[in-house]
Amino acid sequence: MEIGQRNDYFSPHWKRDPSFIEGPDSAGSFSIPVQALNIAWGRDHRYWRWITLGEDENRSVGFEQAVLLDQVNWFEVTGMLDIPCLNLAVHTTYRLYYVVKFLPGAFGWHTADVKFMVKFKNTQEIMSTELIILETYKKQPDQWHEIPGGKPFVVNDEVLITTVEFGMFEVETDWWKGGMVLGGVKVKPDNPPATEQQ
Repeated sequence: MEIGQRNDYFSPHWKRDPSFIEGPDSAGSFSIPVQALNIAWGRDHRYWRWITLGEDENRSVGFEQAVLLDQVNWFEVTGMLDIPCLNLAVHTTYRLYYVVKFLPGAFGWHTADVKFMVKFKNTQEIMSTELIILETYKKQPDQWHEIPGGKPFVVNDEVLITTVEFGMFEVETDWWKGGMVLGGVKVKPDNPPATEQQ
């Protein structure tokens, strides 16, 4: 979902800038930083704050910036991969992982199922959703997690996927949620390319 222009002064939402997507790296993975994601209320500092990660965290998770969720009721983060513009390996299965950590005071996640969505577009649309309670991850505060985000997709010559849309949502309950830090999303192959022996 396109949720407003990033350069629109009056919009409280952050709109993705796909030019920030990086990859592939030596393992065949792609990095989608928070700048390349749509974040509902992402420009309203009452709800989200943009932070710079320290050198150690940057090295650990591979992202320089992150967004800290102070509090929000309508939780929605989405993105899109334009497959023809990316150098994805053919006949390879890819999976999405959300790079997240929770602060010790995180709240509102214990009964709120977070929906992870993946939608593929080729000659038709195929959408899959999965509900995950993030309380298990919240119980390990200040630790970065790579949370699997929905159905994997395969790039091949027979069924050409043109775009992959993805997102995580919690918009069904009245719970306010906070204390999450989102570093970005990683797209990883199931079988990374073997490194050459020296």
